Amino acid sequence: MLIIGLKNHGDAMADNEQTPPAQAVARPQSVSRVMGDNVVSRLQTALWVYDFSTCGIVWANEAALALWDADSMDALGKRDLRREMSTSVRSRLDQHREDFTLYPDREIDELWTLYPQNRPVRVDAILRRYNFDHGDFGMLVEARPQDMREPDTIRSADALLHVQSVIALFDQAGHSLYGNPAFRRTFGPGEQIFGALFSEPADLMDFVEGLREGGEHRLTSRLHTTAGERWFDIFAVRCKDAVTGDGAFVVTMLDVSSARAYQHELADARDRAEIAVRARSHFLSTVSHELRTPLNGVLGMASVLKQSSLQAAQRQMVDIISSSGERMLTLVDDILKLVELDSGSVVLEKEAFDPSLLLTAARAKVEEASEQKGLRVFVASHLRHDERFRHDPARIGQVIDQLLDNALKFTKSGFISLRVSSTGTDGLVFEVGDTGPGIPEEALPAIFDRFYQVDASATREAGGTGIGLSICRALVDLWGGEIKVHSEVGRGSVFSFTVPDAREAPEPSAVRAVESVTQHLRVITNRSDD
Repeated sequence: MLIIGLKNHGDAMADNEQTPPAQAVARPQSVSRVMGDNVVSRLQTALWVYDFSTCGIVWANEAALALWDADSMDALGKRDLRREMSTSVRSRLDQHREDFTLYPDREIDELWTLYPQNRPVRVDAILRRYNFDHGDFGMLVEARPQDMREPDTIRSADALLHVQSVIALFDQAGHSLYGNPAFRRTFGPGEQIFGALFSEPADLMDFVEGLREGGEHRLTSRLHTTAGERWFDIFAVRCKDAVTGDGAFVVTMLDVSSARAYQHELADARDRAEIAVRARSHFLSTVSHELRTPLNGVLGMASVLKQSSLQAAQRQMVDIISSSGERMLTLVDDILKLVELDSGSVVLEKEAFDPSLLLTAARAKVEEASEQKGLRVFVASHLRHDERFRHDPARIGQVIDQLLDNALKFTKSGFISLRVSSTGTDGLVFEVGDTGPGIPEEALPAIFDRFYQVDASATREAGGTGIGLSICRALVDLWGGEIKVHSEVGRGSVFSFTVPDAREAPEPSAVRAVESVTQHLRVITNRSDD
């Protein structure tokens, strides 16, 4: 296995780097004639020639054979190096091939970690282009073993090879001094000019200004890459070139194009959903208002007919017309409430109110219906008489009425209870209990969802639509409260909701009066003790 590490001073170029293309360079003689000399073969420095096309070693001197732990050149040549290499190493070698194509006289100095027998061997590798007789070229590697006394340095160099984040070092003029393999894959071979990478000049100016003033800078911008324009999250820090000591800056980049595209898709989907919700709300509101007018006419005429002389069968038909119309009117009202809540147009109008009176008024509304079913309705208040509260009594009353209406629909015998108490802080807790059929435990999590019905047949019999409890939750959420239910099948249900921050602070004069009475009582008590 082969792993290539990098030095900051690794990509040293010859003075004539801008030479003509590779085909203009003279081809040396074959490997066997040039490298077969006994002097070269017996050098202590390991030398071998790597063929990019076959991904194999085609020649090696004795020191290289020893380094690779190979008995012969034939044995070394049969090794499948591509299989031993990681993806990052293969990518790095492909980049070297591109380098030598552009710059035939280039010399590259790198730190490599070889694994001849699954044991790491650290070498300082000098790489040069080597031209074959058949017209292609390979790479001449000159390797000198290094010690392993700095494992952290070695591991950090190897880690740079494998990370997918783009990492590069630039001099003060913006010329690339070093780029990890991800940088080379993203922006291509050869020297890169930092400023030329930017698609937007304004982003470059902002980047330069931020780096100069703060010593580091971060931004997201579009850059030119080998795959076209891509979005990158860019972070740069000023530093010094470890080789020359000159000023430089190191840059890390993360391709966020996919994330930005996904964000735009989400934003578009959100906009389309909002448009659809507004269109639906407008449609429902229009239809509901249009339905109310003829429904009121039907109910009005049915009421007039009830006052006239009717036969028993006729009166029964009028009663069916009235009850059906009232159910439909309730459904229309519920839909209008949902539209109002969805549109965000509901505004709480806070005023002083008495919670106990809300419960008494709610009981009065269902008094006739409860008597017809033989149900008792109890009201209990656990509040002090001197407590004062301020909130939106109309909206609170809507929730109480809806919960009470549900209890009345589904309770065939027994009683219904209405209670109010303090939360112990500044809030209120309202409870509506019944002795109805109860709710199965598996149905409780969805009980406040829109159009959810525990038992469709029972709901149809009672005249429910599955909207009322969702309206209750929406209203309670509006003022930051909590609504929940406790229920046992066969024993009934208790719905409760909270109204936070409902207690009204007493007026200063009342506070002074209470303090005066308290002080007076304390004086009387002290005198009695005497």
